[in-house]
Amino acid sequence: MNTKRLFCLPLIANAVVSNPRVPLGVVSRNLISLALTLVTGAVCAAGLVFSDGFEDGTTNKWLPGGSRDHCIPVTTSVDNVNPHSGKFMAECNWNGTVPWNDPAAFSGLVLQSWPYTSEFLIRLWVRLANDVDHVNQAKILRLFPNSGKTDQLYMEAAMAEPIPYLFLNWTLDGTQMPSHWGDGTPIGDGNWHKIEIYVKQNSPGATDGIVRVWKDGRLQQQFTNVATITPTDRWGALFVMSNWSAGTRDASNHVYWDDFEIYSDAASGATGEMNDASAFVAATAPKASLARPDAPSTVIIK
Repeated sequence: MNTKRLFCLPLIANAVVSNPRVPLGVVSRNLISLALTLVTGAVCAAGLVFSDGFEDGTTNKWLPGGSRDHCIPVTTSVDNVNPHSGKFMAECNWNGTVPWNDPAAFSGLVLQSWPYTSEFLIRLWVRLANDVDHVNQAKILRLFPNSGKTDQLYMEAAMAEPIPYLFLNWTLDGTQMPSHWGDGTPIGDGNWHKIEIYVKQNSPGATDGIVRVWKDGRLQQQFTNVATITPTDRWGALFVMSNWSAGTRDASNHVYWDDFEIYSDAASGATGEMNDASAFVAATAPKASLARPDAPSTVIIK
C-alpha cells in the first residue's frame, strides 16, 4: 500500500473523529469511505516546496558552495546549447589548473534545507558541455544530512569511460551501500538529462526507509526497508557540483543545470506520486516528462 497514504490516514481520521459536530454514525461512514479511498485513490497529495529555473536571471535562491565560486545564470552555454526550458540556466565549472582548495577549483550552489515530514522528491535537469575533460571521478552532486555526518548520496560522471555513465554511491545510517555503475546509457554526452531522487526517511528506530534514483525516467538504483539516516538527523543540504579528485584537467569543464523542483509531504497540490517520480504540478508539467519510470526490475546495482 502506498506509504504516503498511510502517513495521511491518522491525520484525516483524527480530524473526523475529534470533531464534536460529527455524529458517530457519520464518523463510521467517513472512516469506511476513507479506507476505500486508500485503495482506489490518493488521500493526501505531495506539494511543490521549492523550484528554480533561474528565470529571474539570478541564483539568489541558493547559497554559494562554501568558499567556492558561485555558479552563474546564463542564456547560452559555452558550446551554444540553450537552457532546458525558458531563457536562463545555471552554469558551473571545474578548473583543473588551480589547487583543490582554490575557490575557482569548482563553482557550486547549495540549497541548505527544504520542508518535509518524512519523504521528498528532487527533480532536476543537468547537462555536461562538450568541454568537460574525459577523466573519471567528476562529482556533480551531493546530498547530505543537516548534521554533516557521513550519510550522503554522491553522483559522478564517469567521463573516462567509452559511455560516460552516471555513478551513484549512498551512505545510509553510517553504512556505505553497493555502488551503481551505470545502466549502459550516458550522462556525459552533451544532452540534457533528467535526474530524480526520492527519499523516504525511516521512522525512528525502524528500517522502513526508501531511497531511489532515476535518470531520464529509468530507475537506476533503489534501497528499500532500510534505515536511511542516522537517528536524530534529517536530509538537507543539496550541493550542486563538488570536487573532481582524479586526473589532469584544463580550466574549462562546464556543467549546466535547470528546472529544479522539490516535492514533499509538507505541502499539497501536486498530481501523481513522489515514490515513483510521477509527482508534478501544472505549472511545471511541460518541463518534466510525466511518463512513469520502468519497473524496479530494471535496477542495476553492482
